Amino acid sequence: RVNTAELQKASRLILQIDVIDLPSQEQSQSQSQSSQRQELMRKLQTLCDLHPKAHAKLVTLPYGAVHSKKSSSASSSSSAAGTTAVNRIPNERNVSTNVRKNVLIFGSGFVSKPVIDYLSHSGNNMITVATNDERSAHQLTVHNEYCQAVPFDVCSDDLEAIIAQHDIVVSLLPATMHIPIAKCCIKLQRDLVTASYISDEMRQLNEDAVDANVLLLNECGLDPG
Repeated sequence: RVNTAELQKASRLILQIDVIDLPSQEQSQSQSQSSQRQELMRKLQTLCDLHPKAHAKLVTLPYGAVHSKKSSSASSSSSAAGTTAVNRIPNERNVSTNVRKNVLIFGSGFVSKPVIDYLSHSGNNMITVATNDERSAHQLTVHNEYCQAVPFDVCSDDLEAIIAQHDIVVSLLPATMHIPIAKCCIKLQRDLVTASYISDEMRQLNEDAVDANVLLLNECGLDPG
């Protein structure tokens, strides 16, 4: 059953298919049911593979497992009543089970949109786009409730102040502008992700990053986007 009103607002749809084997005394019929189930799984996996941008995933659940949006309190009460709680798929949009992260993205170019879309997918990240291009920033954030834009110039504004307000930094600026950002991240112990190749200047910061227990993850994804 699909609630079309909820589906229009959702960024994700979980479809559970229950396959029930009919009781059978004959081994041949049981093997036939198993073969049919495997064939169904193969077709579903093919359907997932045909739409890579949909991020479709096929998951085989243990027998009796169900997906539910109900809170864990329902499971607790069931256990208290003497019934066995079933396995459940965690709801990734439930902020009570996932720590919300404040993500800072420098840059609002072509690479920024897919990054913002990806980080917004779970609903557990709050994203700030720091850029000096107000028009592109508005286009990226206007329809995204998990994203905001702030005017910022890396060359003249206070890097430490804005980085300190976030948990992780993604720099989508030209590679030459990563270094001052990386130095601030090391000082403030914030992890940094970029899509650029590792420059000699960035490589020289490796020891300081290790000492500060900071991750400088470069060459992540495809650049240009």
